[in-house]
Amino acid sequence: MSLVLRPTFWEEEEKSLILIRNHGYVTKDNAEKRCDEFRVLLELIPEEFTAEDTMPEKASMTREEAHRIFLEDAKRTFASVVSQKIEVACMEKVYEQLGDYHQGLCFIVSFLLLFLEPDEVLKICHYLSHTSSNGYYKIENPFYLRDARVFEYLLLNLRQPLGSLLRKRTVVPGQYLSKWFIGLGLHVLNFSAIYLYLRLLLCKPDRVTHFQVALSLIDNVTPELLQSKNVSETIEILKLDKSKFPNNSTRRTIHSKNQSEDEETPEPSPTNQMTKQVDMDEVNVISIFDKIIMDAEHIYFDPEMVQQFTNKVENEMAVEEKRRLEFLAAQADDTDEIVFSDEEEE
Repeated sequence: MSLVLRPTFWEEEEKSLILIRNHGYVTKDNAEKRCDEFRVLLELIPEEFTAEDTMPEKASMTREEAHRIFLEDAKRTFASVVSQKIEVACMEKVYEQLGDYHQGLCFIVSFLLLFLEPDEVLKICHYLSHTSSNGYYKIENPFYLRDARVFEYLLLNLRQPLGSLLRKRTVVPGQYLSKWFIGLGLHVLNFSAIYLYLRLLLCKPDRVTHFQVALSLIDNVTPELLQSKNVSETIEILKLDKSKFPNNSTRRTIHSKNQSEDEETPEPSPTNQMTKQVDMDEVNVISIFDKIIMDAEHIYFDPEMVQQFTNKVENEMAVEEKRRLEFLAAQADDTDEIVFSDEEEE
């Protein structure tokens, strides 16, 4: 049974961390409807998808270590022992498949368990780990680090001078994108936006979808970024910290009469200068969290540019890894050559 359908869930978990960004999306009264909506998402996974996983010969940690970590994560997420046990059991199944772990994956599992059965959660995590989020759910996750650096190059090329401003402040995507790329925005986005993000990833199962969401984030918080005064404040904005963006934060969308019914014109910003006048009755106010995901669907990246920067970053990382190994080897040689004072020749 989905957690939100359990008779005692709302009494036990009312103040749990997992619900911090719920903002009325799921309630005791509409819980069954929300669960049905999430089950529809399962239909977006192709029937022919049959990627098989087995526990690697050398897993990142023992089952005992994994159980302890999963239990600690579950205790931070849920208040009731029942919910904690369900999460731990599901995470152990996920770990059996992937043989590795990242806390962001635990975020995803705990969120999906609110609406889906454990086997259904497993199916979605399995699919994401082989498509848009391939390689992200690892303790050491070079694929995420690669894509965060790729996004920095995309940002520098597509959103100047903002990209240079962030680099000048030494704010790099790796400092704020993990909650998005790995954790799908849990504790960052409202529940309604997380649903939209998940649906987008299942409809467009490609890592570029994460880039679209990241660039949409930048576009939607550009006014705040340009007014930010220091690195700490900048990172708070990019992480959509609740002190900056409470649950009721909104943005305007402007609908032109010359556009189709389902096409929206983004609000004027430094990255999208607009001179066309529109009537006030064409302006809608929506959640900034929903808008970030909705705008992402309409962002386009040149595939050649993405591949070019991917190759560039992979080459950079290969050079860095080579230097790291050479440094370790040199340290080992120095240790071998230590001569103690009583061994010195007179």
